[in-house]
Amino acid sequence: MDVSDDTIRAYQVSRLKEKASPKSINEEVGFLLRLLGERGDSIRAKLRRDKSLKLANGPSVGKAFSPDQKDQLLLAAVPTITKGTQSQKGTRSPNIGPALELALNAGLRDAEIRHLTWAQIDLEKRVLTVVGRPRWRL
Repeated sequence: MDVSDDTIRAYQVSRLKEKASPKSINEEVGFLLRLLGERGDSIRAKLRRDKSLKLANGPSVGKAFSPDQKDQLLLAAVPTITKGTQSQKGTRSPNIGPALELALNAGLRDAEIRHLTWAQIDLEKRVLTVVGRPRWRL
């Protein structure tokens, strides 16, 4: 079977009928077109001209954690404790707990947490300043 722009459009429609998300379909089509090499490049160009290369994604709706879910996350972030021959299962990283606390309580994103410096933290005033964002009270 020869793949054409019509084949791609039909694929998009059939995947939408299967209730696949537009984002997933866009990724699948992109992968297929990369596999096709030069032929994929020409199909991509035609679909782009016709404004049918990418399906519109709806707004990404975030979902807040429930208090129970937050508690479960924080409990899972407790480091593994070993006393003698007994071990309490937990995370292997001692940094996960504090990072999770920042994410949950200050709304910090992964990159913001990873790029924090001590200069951004004023322990005396209990203030955390994130570059490009307002100051957060600790």
